[in-house]
Amino acid sequence: MHGARLNGFALLVTLGDRAQASRAAGGALASGAQQAGALRHPERAAAWLRREVMRRIGPVRPLAASDEVERRAALGLIGCRDAAVDGLAALSRVERGAYVAHAVEGFSGIDVEMICQRSAAATRHTLARARDRYLAASMRETAASDPADGPLRRRVRDAASHVMAVADGTAGGTGA
Repeated sequence: MHGARLNGFALLVTLGDRAQASRAAGGALASGAQQAGALRHPERAAAWLRREVMRRIGPVRPLAASDEVERRAALGLIGCRDAAVDGLAALSRVERGAYVAHAVEGFSGIDVEMICQRSAAATRHTLARARDRYLAASMRETAASDPADGPLRRRVRDAASHVMAVADGTAGGTGA
């Protein structure tokens, strides 16, 4: 029941390292099977499994490694675009786990606390920092990928110039 989503979580946290994600998710599922009686509530089980993934992942290689194209492709298969990958890459492993669990998967704060093994205050701080860093990095990628003077930007600038000219009375025509 949890396999595909757990693997997706692991892929996002490992920045697309399929082998590392598979090992972590597989190990968590095996541990979870041994705890099946205690993990009857689906949401608690999902949070517990993600905690196990986080525990098993360990250090994550940066995207600058030689397999970046392959890792981005793996993330692309689960719908993660380049700007999102860059946003996730700007985070620490714990920030990534917390952000993905909360913002992507919709886990509550108490579940994110369990996943990251942090107090409520530390979890709130981690999530706030992760959100800020994620947005800054993903926006940098988005801004860098837009041409500085693309057609939409030119149309908006031209329209704004026309409106300002009409307001100043310097535009041709009646101004009304």
